[in-house]
Amino acid sequence: MKPGKLFLLLILFNIAFMSTEALSQKVDSLSFRLYSRLSFHTFEKRAEMLLHVPQNHIYNNLSVVLKINNDTLGFWKGVPGKKILRIPADLNLQPADYIIIADIGIRGWITKYVAFSELIILDYKSNEVKTDRLTGGLIVNRKPFFPFGFYCYSPVHHTLPEEEAVRGFNMMSPYQRILPSTFIQRKAYMDRCAQLGMKVNFNLLSVSGGGGVGSKIEGLTDDEKKTLLLNEIKAFRDHPALLAWYIADEPNGYGLPPDSLRTVYNLFGKMTRGTLSRLGSLCLLCRQGSLLMHLIL
Repeated sequence: MKPGKLFLLLILFNIAFMSTEALSQKVDSLSFRLYSRLSFHTFEKRAEMLLHVPQNHIYNNLSVVLKINNDTLGFWKGVPGKKILRIPADLNLQPADYIIIADIGIRGWITKYVAFSELIILDYKSNEVKTDRLTGGLIVNRKPFFPFGFYCYSPVHHTLPEEEAVRGFNMMSPYQRILPSTFIQRKAYMDRCAQLGMKVNFNLLSVSGGGGVGSKIEGLTDDEKKTLLLNEIKAFRDHPALLAWYIADEPNGYGLPPDSLRTVYNLFGKMTRGTLSRLGSLCLLCRQGSLLMHLIL
């Protein structure tokens, strides 16, 4: 079952099994929105949930209880005074995908408010990349990370990473074609970037089907491209220099049917928990093993 459908099913399941007392009230599950601040969690003992408060309730007296099934993870009470509430939640949970529920009461209001969010807990990976939905930033090596990088051509000159690292760059993205004959070149610059603490937005355009300048490989079938794509993912998904997978871009990516990229996107969801998948120069799609968060740059 697709993650989106599973998430909806779990929400409907929770609503269906609310107590009869709760169901005697009017239940509003649309006014408030709930998100986990981080795209996923690994080593953290506490999470922070972001509750988006509608304008007409910003100055009401609220009580919020965060629950998974019947277990309470966090509680908040007071007058928000702002649109986003940051509510801490304890994470004494095993790696899995959870649905966290916010039960929201408003003093003087009969309506019962609820909000739902996915809470993802994964096993820790040293090269994991998380997104912070409050700041729009990234978390790399357990610290905030702001990518400041450049494009370059292949083959990458062996001294290029250190030449640019001293100028303040912390990320690079070489244009490249994914062919077995040039694998050693890609491995060389990835290893050197790891030594320098530089990250790589890894270009897979030639085999992911998402266009991009100079990315075409003539004479390969779709199955052959898929094999090359899978081999490249397996080779570099745990590499310490990997920041993001670069899978689509302009100008050659226009006119592609969305389902063709969705297939590649879902493939990353199965194989690459903890890294990002980047579409053009607009957004990063992330999660650790199901790679699904959106970050606008």
